Amino acid sequence: MRILIGTIGLALALAGTVENAAAQTGRPPTRTAAPSTPAENQILQAGAQLHDAGKFDEAIAKYEEVLKTNATNMTALYELAYSYLGKKDLARAREAAIRGTEYRSDMLPMFYDLLGESYDANGEPEKAIEMYKLGLQVAPDASQLYYNMGITYLESLKKPDEAGMPPRRIARHNPIACTERGPLGSKIR
Repeated sequence: MRILIGTIGLALALAGTVENAAAQTGRPPTRTAAPSTPAENQILQAGAQLHDAGKFDEAIAKYEEVLKTNATNMTALYELAYSYLGKKDLARAREAAIRGTEYRSDMLPMFYDLLGESYDANGEPEKAIEMYKLGLQVAPDASQLYYNMGITYLESLKKPDEAGMPPRRIARHNPIACTERGPLGSKIR
């Protein structure tokens, strides 16, 4: 039953209507992620180099190679989502990021961040804000979520007053992220 509900949720998420239960509610994930093996790390490193060279399809093939043998490798799953985002395949980027929200890992906030970035890139800043806020429910100290939420408020929604609150929170966890030269620096005074 749980697998069926998850499959239906993923299908609806791909249709753009809802996210899976973890991503929709910001509830802590229940699945356990597996660490990378040294061999997987070598493949992941090769994939990252391909991504950095703009060879997204080749990078994606490397990440999928890792995921075939270790489907719970969150580094591979995140890098897969990130490469899909790089090639502007937002639906697949979200699909991979949504899967990542189901697992307990240090990378959990990054999956919510990627979901937010993908919605913002698609001209859906309100949905991006929703993803950042959901991520903060499960990772309240994730300064990158506050930062990107502030950027979305400031640049996409043109609501500088809304952008002011998140940078104060960022500064508490990561003061360097809000220097006066940064896009949010003037908002934390």
